[in-house]
Amino acid sequence: MHAGFAKADITPPVGTTLTGYGARMGPALGVHDSLYCRALALADGSRQALLMVTDTLGFGLEYTRQVKARVAEATGVPVEDIILAATHTHAGPASVFLQGCGDLALDWLEGFPAQAVDAALAALADLSEVEVRFGAVDVPGVAVNRRDRENGPVDQELSAVWFQDAGGRVKGALLHFTCHSVVMDADNRLISADYPGSLCAQAEELIGAPCMFIQGPCGDINPADRMTFEAVERTGAKLAQAAAELVQGGGAPIQGSGLSVQSVALSLPLM
Repeated sequence: MHAGFAKADITPPVGTTLTGYGARMGPALGVHDSLYCRALALADGSRQALLMVTDTLGFGLEYTRQVKARVAEATGVPVEDIILAATHTHAGPASVFLQGCGDLALDWLEGFPAQAVDAALAALADLSEVEVRFGAVDVPGVAVNRRDRENGPVDQELSAVWFQDAGGRVKGALLHFTCHSVVMDADNRLISADYPGSLCAQAEELIGAPCMFIQGPCGDINPADRMTFEAVERTGAKLAQAAAELVQGGGAPIQGSGLSVQSVALSLPLM
């Protein structure tokens, strides 16, 4: 297996329409921390694939298809082997229409595909042979059920897939946790990647390699510590420390016969 990591800065300008809260009263007044499109390229000698994760709330289905088509055209990676995902920050540009949450950030949306292409090409250029390893651990106290803080279901598991060379040097890590990126609430009008951005930044320092975050099905799961950027850093620190301990502990090797990409469309009832 070969893996490569890269990222492109996708921070919108001040004045961009934000999304995620109907109660937010106006566009971005400043930038607290940068937003990125992070890319992981994988290859097995006969096939290449791309996982791209953006510090945004999400994208519409048709726009996602358009971005993937641009990336496929530029890289040669088939559309069906490209996944475009989001960290689900509620302090990013209005990348998808939500009723009552502001108009789409059209200027930002127009420029994003080129930035996605840049990240994808850089990740492919970074490909090198790696071993794949996995680990998971519960991190209590980070997330709560917003409907029932005491007894509601919560997914506390942080899982990590990381890639290292023959000498054991970590090349990069993919971190997964399930919790809305809403440490900052509707009163915040500073652009921010919220806790996933803090997690990635702090984990990169501890692990010494690029890190990416993928969001789980967060439903009614919210951060326990909220409302300040200090809380953003504390939440990121808890998860980053757990991730670093997983990686430093060695994990378990993932064995496979080759690279494959699977995608399933879910139709969920409105509850």
